[in-house]
Amino acid sequence: MKLNPQRTAPTFIDEGVDGDVVLTQSMAIIEYLEETRPEPPLLPSDAAGRARVRKIAMAMVADTHALCVQRVSHHMANELDIEETDIRSWRQHWMTRGLNIVETFLADDPATGTFCHGETPTLADVILVPQVHTSQHYDVDLSGIPTIQRIYDHCLTLPAFQKAKPENQPDFGKDGREASGGGH
Repeated sequence: MKLNPQRTAPTFIDEGVDGDVVLTQSMAIIEYLEETRPEPPLLPSDAAGRARVRKIAMAMVADTHALCVQRVSHHMANELDIEETDIRSWRQHWMTRGLNIVETFLADDPATGTFCHGETPTLADVILVPQVHTSQHYDVDLSGIPTIQRIYDHCLTLPAFQKAKPENQPDFGKDGREASGGGH
């Protein structure tokens, strides 16, 4: 609570040159890391590329993930008395919608490469992978998003993405939840 009044994952602590920096919110943490540890870069060098990568990432962070987090589900169940099956349906709807939108951003854009933008992982890929993982957890039909599936599968061949998987975190499984809150 002292470190993160929101009581959400993630919380990042950097004991660095600037003193202790405590950050919450994935996008703030990723942008901080991009600025303080720019190699390898997570954003393209050109303004249009950076904007495209941020557009893809924010479609998942703000328009999809935010609707499917545990605190929303708990409120729906505990305060609104909504059944778990209906909450699951809610999640599946918003995850499917969000992923379909991102698929349209990626599918026919020549800037899409092996990754969401080009041939190296970007901020968009860092956000995409946990969103797909969460969608799989909730049995979202991913058959209509072949570009996302291809990018996701390729990302998971990389050691950094493998290391970041929820089941590879030291607190995975505590309290019946994944370390990252399951990304949901």
